[in-house]
Order: sequence, then structure tokens, then C-alpha cells
Amino acid sequence: MKVIRLFVIAMSAVLLLAGAGCKSTEKTKLGEFDPNDNEALKVAKTFADDILTGVKTDNYQLFCKNLSPEMREKMTEKTFKATVKEMTDRVGTLQNWTYLTVMDKTPLKAFVWKASFQKEIKDKDNKPLKLDTDMLFQLFIGKTDKGYVILIFAFQ
Repeated sequence: MKVIRLFVIAMSAVLLLAGAGCKSTEKTKLGEFDPNDNEALKVAKTFADDILTGVKTDNYQLFCKNLSPEMREKMTEKTFKATVKEMTDRVGTLQNWTYLTVMDKTPLKAFVWKASFQKEIKDKDNKPLKLDTDMLFQLFIGKTDKGYVILIFAFQ
């Protein structure tokens, strides 16, 4: 369990660093928005579905579809592939995700999902066991005059 806990902390750090300080390519001010607005929630769910489906299927193009150019520079395809492999080795394959809530982090909003992973391991008698692990996936978005942007995302 210590290994998984350390991995979760390391993965969170990697993904937070991948997105840290990233914003739209233009220096646009973030505006306030209602996180319960259907448009904001719909955009957040679309962004999250693309990122999480990309992780689940090891599809970089889908994963980075909505990322800013700065985020793509930091999370290259090579980095993405290595991160997904490490994640799969540690906690297994992403199985599904469920939207939980939104948290106000003015001027940002943090949309939160429960992401469920599964890994097959062997017990002491070499019998296969399925190990289920749940993590939180957080997607921080902001609103600019040109629409919503992903600022940070992380697994915890």
C-alpha cells in the first residue's frame, strides 16, 4: 500500500507540474462564471471525458485534444506514454469515472470525478486477484473571453 500511496503522490505531482501555470496562449484574464451553469458543466465533462478516455485507451491525440499549446509542450506524447505505462503498472487500467462535484476556487472551478482503476495481481498461491483502486480526478477550468480553458488537471 505504501508503494501505491507514493505512486499517487508522484503521479499527482507529475500531472500538476504538467499543467502548473498553463493558461491560454494569449494573456487573457480569467472571468467569473457560475460552476452550476449547464455550459460550464458540459464543457468540463467533455474535457474530462477526452482526457480520461485518452488515458484509458492510451490515445495521446484524444488526451491532448483540449489542452493548451503550453500544456502540450509539457505533456508530450513521450511523457504521456511513459506516464500511462507507469500508472497502469502501479494501479492498473482505468475502468470508468463518475462525476462527483464542483468546487469553487475563484476565479477557477475544480470539477471532480471518481476514477476507478483495476489491476490483476497474483496471490501467494499464484491465483489471479483483481485489485480495485479509486482515485480523484480534478479538472480546473477557467473562463476567458474566448471560452473555457483547462488550467490544471490531476489524479489524487
